[in-house]
Amino acid sequence: MNPEQRSQLKSNILKRYELYKLQSSRLRRILKDPLRTIPYFIMIWIAYKIPYKVRYVTLWGDKMSFYLPEGNAIYYYGFFEANLTNFFINFIKEGDIFFDIGAHVGFYSVLNNTLVGTKGQSHSFEPTPRTFSSLKENMSGRENAFINNCAVMDSETEIEFIDYGPKYSAFNTFKDRNSGEMAFLSKPEKIKVKTVSLDHYCAQNKVSPTLIKIDAEGAEHIILKAMERILKEDKPILSIEVAGGEEWKENCHLSIDFLKNHGYEAFEIDTDGYLTPHTTQDSYSYDNLIFVHPNKMDRLKPLLK
Repeated sequence: MNPEQRSQLKSNILKRYELYKLQSSRLRRILKDPLRTIPYFIMIWIAYKIPYKVRYVTLWGDKMSFYLPEGNAIYYYGFFEANLTNFFINFIKEGDIFFDIGAHVGFYSVLNNTLVGTKGQSHSFEPTPRTFSSLKENMSGRENAFINNCAVMDSETEIEFIDYGPKYSAFNTFKDRNSGEMAFLSKPEKIKVKTVSLDHYCAQNKVSPTLIKIDAEGAEHIILKAMERILKEDKPILSIEVAGGEEWKENCHLSIDFLKNHGYEAFEIDTDGYLTPHTTQDSYSYDNLIFVHPNKMDRLKPLLK
């Protein structure tokens, strides 16, 4: 993807973000973009009763398929998070190696596999078998894409995993979501999934990641504990989801403290994909933070505000 294509993609995302900012009001979204919003509301109403598969062309032209409502944000807005998407567009270069932990149906895997080009690689990890089948289909035909149907944790084993079904697969995790805010979740199915640690995976596959995205629904601190060698030797850039309020407060603080103890600095991402220093908060409702080791700061300088 050349610079002009990246610039145009960012413009399209920011345009769609204007619609995203109205997400709390259905009426305002209808008034803003009726041709997109009205059919979407009908499709989602049906999907929440009977999930079904759709085919979709991304804002940069790649084809994807996934179930609704599992991929409804992609289908309607064209992205999951505008700020993180634009950061990847700004940062990722051809030849980079991208790790997508919690890849879901593969939005970030498809985008970053395109951005790294044929000289780079993408490695994706998704534990839920149903969701993995969409990821596998979306990454097929890409010789530099490596997909793994497993959870990333701190050891090589098998664990019980919570699957909330196709309606709420974005909430699937290694333990029950039991806070009051999660009362809307349907009764989960408990499945067995294999796990892998990143230090072991990278050593076994002789790969050194440039950037690792971790969105693991409360397991971020566990994943980081098994990345000691990677953090000391490779020092990749990290994108970490911080979310969950009081439920995941400890997870967020353990993750942030762990990375700071390894010399990393935390940054917030604005909608344009640029960075500003972050001050640790008491709790986080939902966001993604970028962590950078000083040895890799030169690569980030053009994106600092």
